[in-house]
Amino acid sequence: MRVAITVFSDDKEKADRAMEAAFARVSALDALLGKESEGGDIARLNAAPDGKAGVASETFDVIGKAIDYGKLSLGAFDVTVEPLLELWKWAEQKNYMPSPAAFKRALNKVGYDQIALNPVAQEVQFSKPGMKIDLEGLARGYI
Repeated sequence: MRVAITVFSDDKEKADRAMEAAFARVSALDALLGKESEGGDIARLNAAPDGKAGVASETFDVIGKAIDYGKLSLGAFDVTVEPLLELWKWAEQKNYMPSPAAFKRALNKVGYDQIALNPVAQEVQFSKPGMKIDLEGLARGYI
């Protein structure tokens, strides 16, 4: 993720430390919330065979907000769109339009309202097999 950070300070060493800390935090959150970050919460959740994983508090909060925005937008914002994104990426690589059946299979794995949050265990669980999320539309702003 590319970010720009501006620090105003009369103390250059203090400013440098603040910049280093800020960039370290950005990197840590990007690794945690990125769907392709090996070992990150979203990558683990998307790869979990049972669609369930314990996550860090930041991830839990962002997914909770994603569900809220899904509700507020009546589903126009839906972080579970990843199966459709994967289908269209495949179609683009193959230069081939997905079949209606393939589209329907992917669409059946989408639905922000199919995400269950367990605040006690700080776990996220998908109710449908093959569901995946992509937090990019929300994580950038959070970070």
